[in-house]
Parts: sequence; C-alpha cells; structure tokens
Amino acid sequence: MDSVTNHAVELNGLDPSATYYFQVQSLDENRDYSPDSAYSTTYSFSTLQAPAISNVQVDNITLTAADISWETTTVASSSLHYGKNSDFANEVEDISGANATKHSVKLSSLTHSTRYSFRLNATDIDGNELTSDNYNFETLPMPRVDNLKATLLTDQARAGAKINWTTNVDASSIVRYSVGGADEKESVKSKLEKEHEIIIEGLSDQTDYKIVVSGADSLGNLAEGSTVTIKTPNDTRPPAISNIQIETSNVGLNKQDKAQAVVSWSTDEPATSRVEYGLGLGSDNYEKMTNEDTNLVSEHVSVINDLDPTTPYHLRVNSTDHAGNLGKSDDQIIVSAEVQKSTLQLLLEALQKVFGWMKI
Repeated sequence: MDSVTNHAVELNGLDPSATYYFQVQSLDENRDYSPDSAYSTTYSFSTLQAPAISNVQVDNITLTAADISWETTTVASSSLHYGKNSDFANEVEDISGANATKHSVKLSSLTHSTRYSFRLNATDIDGNELTSDNYNFETLPMPRVDNLKATLLTDQARAGAKINWTTNVDASSIVRYSVGGADEKESVKSKLEKEHEIIIEGLSDQTDYKIVVSGADSLGNLAEGSTVTIKTPNDTRPPAISNIQIETSNVGLNKQDKAQAVVSWSTDEPATSRVEYGLGLGSDNYEKMTNEDTNLVSEHVSVINDLDPTTPYHLRVNSTDHAGNLGKSDDQIIVSAEVQKSTLQLLLEALQKVFGWMKI
C-alpha cells in the first residue's frame, strides 16, 4: 500500500436513518510505536433518511376534479397513476419538477359519484425508485331530486299546495309554478337541507298548475325534478269571520230618540259586508238587514241606524267571498246606552221598595 498524506474510505451497505461511530488509524513506514497508539479519537455520523413518500392529501374534491399533494423525503421526480376500481391506467406527471420534495397534481375530467384509486411513483437523485401505498377518494355526487309530492291545501281562504321532496345531498329549495307555462312564479328557501318543503298560496280556483322543483348544492350544482301538474278545486269554503266589535250610541236632538250601532269585523279573505239584526235577546229571528256592501275586502264596517234606545237587539254579520260562499257569525247582542240606563233605573226602583229611604 502506498504511503500518502490524504486518505479516503467509502463505506457501503449502511442502514438509512442510523448513527455510526468510527476511528481511523494511520501508520508511517518508520514507526517505532505500538499500532494501537495510532488510532484517532472516536467520530460519528448519521445516514440520511431512506427515500419515502409521505403526507398524501386529497383536497378540493368536486363532481369532476380533485387536487392531490404529497411529499418525498429527498428531492425526486414523481408521477401519479389513477383509475376507477384500482385500475391505474391513467398517469399524470408531477408539475413540481425533479428538484422538489413537495409535489402536487390536479385531476380533472373525472366522473361524478365515482370511487377512484391512485398510487404514487417517484425517483430520487440517487436513482432510488419509490412507490406509495394505494389510496382512494370519491368524487362528489350530483344533486338529485327524489320523492316529489304535491298536496292540495283546502283548509285556507285561497287554494294552495304543499310541495315536498328530498335530495341526496344538502341543497337549496326552489319551486317554480305556472299556468300553462305563462306568468311563472317562484318560491325559494336558501337553507341547504335534504328534506324540502315549500307551501305555495294564493292559487286560482279550478286551475291546472305546472310545478317544477330544483335545488343547488354548496358548490352551485343544480338538480331539477320532473314536472308535476296539480288542479286546484272549486272554492267551497266560506270566509272565516273574527274580531267582531260593536259600538252603540244614542242619536237625535235629546240623545234619547234613536240609537245606532257601528259593527266591524274581519275575514280571512276578501268578502262582502252585511249585518242581519232583530229585536230581543237570543232569538233566531232577524227581521232586518243592512244594505250589502259588495266590495271584496278583509276589514268590514257596517252601520245600523234607527234603533229603539229602550230595546236590546241581537245581530249576526254576513260575508260572501268571490266564489259565493257565505260566512255567518254567531249571534251578538246590542245593548244601547239608553237601554243600559233603563236597566239601572229598574234596579234603583227595586232597591227603593226594599229600603224606603232611598231617593231616585
């Protein structure tokens, strides 16, 4: 072996990610010392990590695309192989280049609602070939409308319908309805959900309506159901009468000749206005009625004149809707101011008979 002053030794077969300790020994030609005394102090070194693929991520999955990223422990060139059902027939090259440890690819033109498998291959600068495990992801499902049902509502003032349906993913709720495709109207709920219900009101009687439901998911993908047709029934429900108010007053020169009553009430749909009334309390006989106000309104007022202020009356209000359905209230009592006074007078007279000292 030649004697030199610069020395080098190559070590092979070392394990990756390991720490090694070593000493070196050098002997000259004219040594007069023990070889053991020629060892150096102890040194150490650590081998690099074994080339590997790690931190595989699948992000931004849509109906037809997905982003895939990963890392290599050393700089390497990479490629991704993917396909349906563990078929790796498609290959995409890493766009990061050969001198990178962070890698990514974007997959496009995928099929919605589909399971894909992929694996990664890489070659580092030392020629080591790396292969990852197999990974899977599923593209998002296309929104779909199912279980569409339209139910007519007959317990309200105007015809209406309750529209129910489901979607396979959370989506908004949209109902479009029209008569023969003309004058289309729309009702929308922006809340994303799978169970949908929208009530449409104010429909015309005995009319065919075309109804189409749809909805968009969080990414704006729109699903539309098939067209359904409903026919609203003829209106046979009378107006519902409520909030009857009666105000009486005496009229005339001495405020005791005549009395009048102002009657007001509400209906849950536009209707006409009329009051029937008669003498006495609790009778079914209504001898008189006011002139009918044929204006279709929801708030009604009618005035009864020429009442006898010494007599109580009873009344009921009538309202007829656009379809001719007549609604009638329960019987109501009118007690004018003078009748109330006369009642007090009778009470005082009775007390005077008992207690003779009272004066009227």
